[in-house]
Amino acid sequence: MFILNNPYDEGLWIENIEEFFKERDYFLVESKVKENNLQLLIRQVGINVSDLQKITGISKQNLNEIIYGESNPSIDKALKIAYVLNYPVEKLFPLKPEDWYHYATDEEGKTLYFNTIDGKIYNTTGKKLAIKNGKYEYYDNVEKRYVTKKEYKQIVSNLQKSELQTRYDGLKQDEKYKGISANRLRRIAKIQLQSDIDKRFKKVYIPIGKRFTPYYFPKRGDYVVE
Repeated sequence: MFILNNPYDEGLWIENIEEFFKERDYFLVESKVKENNLQLLIRQVGINVSDLQKITGISKQNLNEIIYGESNPSIDKALKIAYVLNYPVEKLFPLKPEDWYHYATDEEGKTLYFNTIDGKIYNTTGKKLAIKNGKYEYYDNVEKRYVTKKEYKQIVSNLQKSELQTRYDGLKQDEKYKGISANRLRRIAKIQLQSDIDKRFKKVYIPIGKRFTPYYFPKRGDYVVE
């Protein structure tokens, strides 16, 4: 469906944005990693990450990222981990009520975004036009200026190269972290640095999600899918 003069193309200002979101069951979709019970289960089974790496074929680095909440596993990796640990995948990586949503769209089916700076709602077309016309994708709270996605990635890369080792060295000297392995300390330093980066840079356009209540089809006898 095509709409002439779609208001979301130029950004729609809503006077009472909280009420607008509440009426439509909208929320801002922030990137996040799903919580999991993997660390606890590994201890209960009595194996370590190296054992799990050998059995699943998943790299040790990737397993650690999943265990410590730095990344989400692909479906293939989640199934492999659940299989070798003999534990239901839906309990290992449980779904929560807030996980059930789809992206909100306008009447043309274009995804909606909330601009955290000017407070307007844009659709996909409006977002692209705004970025093209100089409304950048990130705001640097330290330097008080807008930055492009390319600039953001370059700054983050520079910070990781210049500060990660310093943070690791600081953790090694901290009595609170005495006895923790070098790999774990590096992971902690990486998480702390990323947390500071997330505080420094504000993402301008955040997709809007619409919550819904899931349902499942009632089972009719025993299914044969093999």
